[in-house]
Amino acid sequence: MRTSAVGDSVEGNALKLQCRKLSLQGPIKSKHTKGLVFTFKLNIHGFATITKTLAEAATKISDKSLMNEGDEIHGETINGFSSKAPGKETVDHATSTHKATFVSTRGQSFATVEIGIRDQLQAIQKRIEHKK
Repeated sequence: MRTSAVGDSVEGNALKLQCRKLSLQGPIKSKHTKGLVFTFKLNIHGFATITKTLAEAATKISDKSLMNEGDEIHGETINGFSSKAPGKETVDHATSTHKATFVSTRGQSFATVEIGIRDQLQAIQKRIEHKK
C-alpha cells in the first residue's frame, strides 16, 4: 500500500473517493475557483483517485498536484472539494474485514492529504514510547 505525505494532492474533472468515514458539507464560496464548491473530508484510510483529467481551461489549485488519470493519494485524513455536488454514496466491502464508503465527484475536483498514514503511525509510536 502506497502512502502519501501531508500536502500531497490530486486534481481532476472527476475523482473516486473511498474511506471508512465520509463527511460531506454544503456549498461554500471558494477563493480558488471564485464560485461555489462542495467540500468533503475523508477519515480513516481515505483514498482519492483521478478518474477524469482536468480540462486545460481550468485553473490549477496547486502546481504540485498529481494530474493524470489513475493518480491517487492515501491518508488518514483527506480534505477537498468539487465544483458540483458529489454523487450518491455507496457502502460496500473494501477489505475482508471492513466496509468502506465510496463516492464520485463531478466537475473540477481537488483533494489533499491533511494527515498521512505514516504520520499517524509515528504519532502513535511516540505516545507509546513516552508512556514507558
